[in-house]
Amino acid sequence: MSTAAVGEDLDVPSSDSRTPVKCPEFVRLREVVERARAGDQSVKPELEEALAKNESLWRIAGDLHLGGICSWVRRITGDDLLRQQATIRVADELERNLVEDGDGRLERLLIQRIVLDWLQVSYCENTLTQNREPALPIVRFLEQRTDRSHRRFLESVSTLTKVRKLSPRTRKSTKDEPHGEPKEARDPWNGSAAVSAINRFAGLWAMEPCGTE
Repeated sequence: MSTAAVGEDLDVPSSDSRTPVKCPEFVRLREVVERARAGDQSVKPELEEALAKNESLWRIAGDLHLGGICSWVRRITGDDLLRQQATIRVADELERNLVEDGDGRLERLLIQRIVLDWLQVSYCENTLTQNREPALPIVRFLEQRTDRSHRRFLESVSTLTKVRKLSPRTRKSTKDEPHGEPKEARDPWNGSAAVSAINRFAGLWAMEPCGTE
């Protein structure tokens, strides 16, 4: 599975796979993205054109859910690359496993909320258990913060359960899909989509280097 995305070195292999060559269009795209992220207004026309042509670009850069996940993962794992990549995949697996047939956009948003809350609870619990400061006010603060994050997590789970009970559960067959195309080939939420969650995570990770706040 490819994880190349804007923000990484995008190499196009030549006929000799051992000698990659730079694709000028990708090199320019990366330059535009980097200048735009630095606030350079002069590249706005090129940026708008790039966004119009590259759906994956604006989906990655504008996905606040993925941004939140990457921020929490950085807090939890620090500079440990192995734990970063492992935690990203666990979060992706959790999100996909929570999706049920018939879920609509509201259910999907609640599932995203659950994943973020789960990461926050994990961070708070790790901070509490690793705390070496015996001062009672600090211990109480960490315990209260963990309790609050746990309550938010349970509230998100409860809300998803209630919404599912109130929503009609329907499942379209393949023949009901536009042009007879299977849903998993089009749906960016599906783990087997062309732009999978892992690819989107990797793309955002490349745009937001680990270890930075």
